[in-house]
Amino acid sequence: SVSFVANGLVSDLCVKPMEKVYEVEPRLRAKGQGQECPRDGLPGTAYVDVAPDTDAGRATHMLSYGWGYKVSAIVSALALFCTSQGFDQKRL
Repeated sequence: SVSFVANGLVSDLCVKPMEKVYEVEPRLRAKGQGQECPRDGLPGTAYVDVAPDTDAGRATHMLSYGWGYKVSAIVSALALFCTSQGFDQKRL
């Protein structure tokens, strides 16, 4: 959920305000190490599979971003999108 990205992910991965995606990625990848992937049963899974997001659900939108983007810019863009479209951040 957008709510989790804005609050939980930033907290769970200890994201600093100016950090870029490529700086956070190693911590994100480490969360799935040693976990079994629910899709192929192999070791190592995506963060989405281990993220403690109680509002997670089926994806309804696609987000494209670059590795050089600041995580804070992505979070701001997601929040603005939800506000402008009247979406609940816990449902998207």
